[in-house]
Amino acid sequence: QLLEHLKEDKVDFVRQGALVAASMLLMQQNPETNPRAANLRKSLSETIAVGKHSPTMTRMGAIMATGIIDAGGRNVTIELMSRSGFPKPPAVCGMV
Repeated sequence: QLLEHLKEDKVDFVRQGALVAASMLLMQQNPETNPRAANLRKSLSETIAVGKHSPTMTRMGAIMATGIIDAGGRNVTIELMSRSGFPKPPAVCGMV
């Protein structure tokens, strides 16, 4: 719910980060089981299609979020922890 409010923020960087974070959270969700995934995909496509009216940073965030949410044909996840429960430093540094 927090990301829902941040996607409508006035600051472009906040909207960009909210779109990318929401796509990371909803990577393997399909529209049938989670309606938020369908809403996110719809808002991403609208943000990209209506390019003249949305700021460049927001459009770039929507483009990156579309790539993340559809990564690997929706068969890929982001894993920052090892199987034993410790953080993977290269993965964490790569996400930053």
